[in-house]
Amino acid sequence: MLPRDHIIVTARTVLHPFADADLGELLAVFQDPMVRRYLLDDDVVSAEWVRTEIASSRERFDGAGTGLWAVCLTGQPAIIGFVGFREFFAPPQL
Repeated sequence: MLPRDHIIVTARTVLHPFADADLGELLAVFQDPMVRRYLLDDDVVSAEWVRTEIASSRERFDGAGTGLWAVCLTGQPAIIGFVGFREFFAPPQL
């Protein structure tokens, strides 16, 4: 189980768990037309929706050790995407 502050570093990327400070950049990623098209049924999400995703990811890390990481290129702080585990459906499935 990984702690929610665990940072993953590779040769080309740095991944850090979603944090409150990421709200603006994550909102831009989630509102990108290609992200919306494939992950959000083309819905335009709000800042409140992203805030809830950040909080939910934090809760998943604390409870089950899974959550979402923001992805940045090494040496560049801008978030270019995200990766991780999130539950969907009822009953929940990763």
